[in-house]
Amino acid sequence: MGPEVTARRLRLPTCFASTEVAVGLGAGLLVWLTRAPFRGEWLSGWDPVNFALALDRWDLAVHQPHPPGYLGYVVLGRLARLVTGDANAALILVGAAATAAAAIVLWKLAAAIDVAPAPRAAGTVAFLMSPLVWFYSSVAEVYALEMLCALLVAAACLRVRGGESQLWPPALAFAACAFVKPPTAMMLLPLAAVAPAGRRLASLGAAAGAVAAVLFARSLDDPALPALTLAQFVDATAETRLASAADVSIASAMEGLNRQARDVLQGVLMIGVGAVLALPLGAWRALRPRVAGVPALDGGWVAAWTAPMLAVFLFLHFPKPGYLLPLVPLAFLALMAGLAPMGRRGTIALAGIAVAGGAQFLALGPLPVSVTGDGLRYADKTLLQRLATDLEPVTFASARTVAGVDSRIDLVRSAVDERCDADGVILVSDGGAIDWRQSMYYLPAHRVVRAALPDEPLMVAYGRKVAVHASLERLQSACPAIWIGDEPAAAALPDFPAPIVERVSAGLWSVGGRFAADVGGEHGERRLLVEPARAAP
Repeated sequence: MGPEVTARRLRLPTCFASTEVAVGLGAGLLVWLTRAPFRGEWLSGWDPVNFALALDRWDLAVHQPHPPGYLGYVVLGRLARLVTGDANAALILVGAAATAAAAIVLWKLAAAIDVAPAPRAAGTVAFLMSPLVWFYSSVAEVYALEMLCALLVAAACLRVRGGESQLWPPALAFAACAFVKPPTAMMLLPLAAVAPAGRRLASLGAAAGAVAAVLFARSLDDPALPALTLAQFVDATAETRLASAADVSIASAMEGLNRQARDVLQGVLMIGVGAVLALPLGAWRALRPRVAGVPALDGGWVAAWTAPMLAVFLFLHFPKPGYLLPLVPLAFLALMAGLAPMGRRGTIALAGIAVAGGAQFLALGPLPVSVTGDGLRYADKTLLQRLATDLEPVTFASARTVAGVDSRIDLVRSAVDERCDADGVILVSDGGAIDWRQSMYYLPAHRVVRAALPDEPLMVAYGRKVAVHASLERLQSACPAIWIGDEPAAAALPDFPAPIVERVSAGLWSVGGRFAADVGGEHGERRLLVEPARAAP
């Protein structure tokens, strides 16, 4: 399909018929049946805690939430909390609803490229059963809503590509995307350029103007927002795997690129091994010209959707598999377009992909140490252990990962409650059962110290509020301190008994007595004195 084929104008009805209502109800029911039993009971990590705190008070300065703000997600989360009464459940509800809505849009796109109802239904179910989609609609993350925004932008731009005269639908979609996550809207701007030759400049201008208008409106409240958005979009700072050529050798740059490519590959496999294996065939069949000379999918539209995101993932920044989620609907659209002409065999293949994706999410879990060879250097591992090590991240998007986070938070909370009701000291370093942000959220009655931060002031949270200390030297604890992380760096003090260190579980320790805790500094020189609280007279 291309702009030169005027007879084949893409039609995406603005109002849904009874079929679309049925599809929406079916998608919503499937999402509810599959997500409700496996959803996270607690906030799953650092970013979800930022979002949950933002539901109470918006403050980018203290990462409530982290830049660039995700205002649309927070607003929807506040509305959803009126229903759920709980921040975690509210944010998951937003993600689950966005996933069901994405399934409806995907159904409409597949209908627009003449995919028959049977393979269309099987492909839509396969999309919902993708481990990556399932996982991020079961935890309090923004990625499912970002996926819906990207899909709406792509659908609106495809309408213009097919001959739609109105430019306000894509402009509105771009504005909504920028309202949720500005960097994603910026990466999708090339989609606006796939309009017919005479309207490309107008289409691109409308899209860019919509994004700029949202950023300008938000900058009135926070003047630093445009700079933060640009910084995240071209994120070539400390988090970037590839430094500038002047700072690294060619060999180290290639090593960084290889690591980045491996991370992207691992994220792609989380889409579903069955889907990934079938995708080359589906994409080839979808992009090749049919008998009439028109491919099922427009190559320029596909390239504009994928190229900017893949370039950013490979060369700049790829911290989470969720960054791939905006591309997942396109993968399943290509599978539907490519396999549907195979008739019944194509429908069976799509149904098999759905079953395989669900099985991958439900059955996979962390591999045993004997398989991965943990503790050995990568160079000393066998070929099978190296392969298992490289593929282990694929188990991340699974029900066991969600359940594992919940069990670790339950363990930490119960261990702390057994030892102290309030006013204890919790020290959190790397390698712990839960991270510092989760600790400060779920242990608000204690002072939670973020340890092991080089060249940064010490941060202590109490009552879910963070205080930054340039030089904090002493804290009193009403009970033995809890150390969340690797084995405690608790130094004995002169004239005092050595601290009593008790291992509670993996990554969780109890430290009693008076001791000096190593809490970071460039050379580990920052010490914090922790001592028992004095009894009241």
